[in-house]
Amino acid sequence: MGLTGDHMDALFIDPEHRGAGVGRALVQDAIAMHGALTTDVNEQNGQAVGFYRRLGFVPTGRSPTDGEGRPYPLVHMRWCVARQNSTAAQGKRRPALRAFARAVRLL
Repeated sequence: MGLTGDHMDALFIDPEHRGAGVGRALVQDAIAMHGALTTDVNEQNGQAVGFYRRLGFVPTGRSPTDGEGRPYPLVHMRWCVARQNSTAAQGKRRPALRAFARAVRLL
């Protein structure tokens, strides 16, 4: 994970460890540190867009190119407290620390 203040520049999880809660734990830790979080996601990466939506992020805008001017549209997203609380209330949130501990044991 790469952070610049409250903006997440990058989050990469080894494919063998995806779905174990590692990404969720890292994002939740960053939110706890900063109280807010934004990120930019490649629009064509539906898996990543869905991941952030499930964590309570909402789209705030779109750019037709990536940060280097290449034709890879970006979705700008920010973490939304109200959305996160709604997701938690529906019982869709797994305890991040337990999931993280399981993933670490897999390493």
